[in-house]
Amino acid sequence: MPKLWRSVGVYGGASLLKGALPFLMLPILARALSPHSLGIEANFRIVAGLLSLFVGLSTAGSIQRQYYDREETNFPVYVGSCAWIALGSSGVVALVGLLLTGPLAALTGIPPEWQWTLLAHAMATWFTSVALGLWQVRERPKSFALFQISQTVFDLGLSLLLVLVLKWDWQGRVLAQVAAAGVFAILGLFLMRRDRLISKRFHKGYAKEASRLGFGFMANGIGGLFLGAGDRLALSHLAGLSAAGTYAVAYQLAMPLQYAIESVIKTWPPIVFRRLKSEGDEAKVDLVRQTYKFDVIFLGGALLLAPVMMLIAHPFASEKHQFAANHIPWLLFAYAFSGLARLRAVYLLYAREVWRQASSLLLAGVVNIGACFALVPRFGPIGAAQAALISAVVYFVVAWGVSAATFRMPWLSLGTQKRVKQG
Repeated sequence: MPKLWRSVGVYGGASLLKGALPFLMLPILARALSPHSLGIEANFRIVAGLLSLFVGLSTAGSIQRQYYDREETNFPVYVGSCAWIALGSSGVVALVGLLLTGPLAALTGIPPEWQWTLLAHAMATWFTSVALGLWQVRERPKSFALFQISQTVFDLGLSLLLVLVLKWDWQGRVLAQVAAAGVFAILGLFLMRRDRLISKRFHKGYAKEASRLGFGFMANGIGGLFLGAGDRLALSHLAGLSAAGTYAVAYQLAMPLQYAIESVIKTWPPIVFRRLKSEGDEAKVDLVRQTYKFDVIFLGGALLLAPVMMLIAHPFASEKHQFAANHIPWLLFAYAFSGLARLRAVYLLYAREVWRQASSLLLAGVVNIGACFALVPRFGPIGAAQAALISAVVYFVVAWGVSAATFRMPWLSLGTQKRVKQG
């Protein structure tokens, strides 16, 4: 599968560069910002991620899935209808947000006068997600990589200016993220218009279908947020923003593996969809064999990176975050098992069984938060990292089981299939 590896190489290089920039900035920000400030900034990213699920009703995922059946619709009108959904839902989210400013400030540490940045970031993220998703499904990794890396460079460059030069503390880091998302949302919209992928028209039928599928992606995203960030929110509540800030440093140090996994995950669905449509059952054995190879790579990567990242944790993180290294092995294996689960969940997306995929994520997310409340009081902040690993393993087991029950693949019969083919 040479095309697979070429795409993985491009996505991987982009992900590593995208990750290397904030990674190299980590020593600077860790010294410029207190653990409390880092905790607020980490909570901003989590809440903004949550709001992005409701802005647009997660129809960015609907657009990606519909692309594979684009001959059945007027695709630009379908995308335009989803954009109108995003604009309308933003107004509803803004009204709800006005009612919850107090509780949100208490939970995250973000003052009410700064909460507008959450919705602004979420709105912009919908448009950048659609632009990136359309490059992904069209198998154009170079365009994807250039857009993503450019946004990261803009974000971090502005962060250095606002945090280090102007001394705006966490507010500068938040404003840089909002500005970068806004600028590249406008650029993404322009490029989609240029490629005739989006129309100004609204189609009620397309909007209804996109929303139906989008609610499944929304549940998926909520489950993914609980799984990927529930431990950090729970830790903020149980141990305070300073502990959450140190934990965020550990997450950043474990991210190199996550970026490598993401490069595979971004490449995998288009190849699976194309091969299943064109080759049918003949492709299944090869896809399963390739999945098992990725399993070994993901788990082996976690095993190899754990001692390396623990060694370099102290030079990269200041003394204020001295306990970050202890969390790293748990987080690396959590990333690996989540990656194994996502390789298998792609078959649920192919079968349009998004709600079944969401059920496994929601279950794992609930386990993550529950395990945090059980382990953090007993073991301290490292209990959050342990909860992340436990929930990732649950996600892997449940996702594999649901996928196998929904879409038949030769997970346990590769040897039999090989003998039949040879015979």
